[in-house]
Amino acid sequence: MEMKITDLRIGSYIKNVLGIAKVEEIYLRHGIYKIHARYLDEIDIEEEAVISVVQDFNDWKPIELNDQMLLRIGFGYDPVLRERHWVKENKWAGTDGIYFYNGYLCLPTETNGRDTCEWIGPKIEFVHQLQNKWIEATGEELKLVAGPCPAIAGT
Repeated sequence: MEMKITDLRIGSYIKNVLGIAKVEEIYLRHGIYKIHARYLDEIDIEEEAVISVVQDFNDWKPIELNDQMLLRIGFGYDPVLRERHWVKENKWAGTDGIYFYNGYLCLPTETNGRDTCEWIGPKIEFVHQLQNKWIEATGEELKLVAGPCPAIAGT
């Protein structure tokens, strides 16, 4: 799946050969989309990195949503279901959390007095897609926590 300009918004995490950056501005100049982004300080994610760049949209790549990135976003293994069932606590739902399984978010709901799950599609493959679905479902931003930069091979 290819990243589209319409998938990005202010706050989206993307990468290039230099590392992970957070989108600060998207604009069109002379028919070419430009992304103004600020690189993240991998030691202290809350600290603004000094390096800020403007590059063509095509110079940026999506960040694959792998186990390492799920951990950095704040998901953890569900203590009961374990294998590939990821859960992130959330304040707004008043439940154990929102699940991520096999590329889909599962929002906890109640139907006829039973706890159920509302699966949110389409399939999520990249961090910026999860960010978009999360904010749509909860109204909250997902933030990365400090950690090693995931492999950037193929950029």
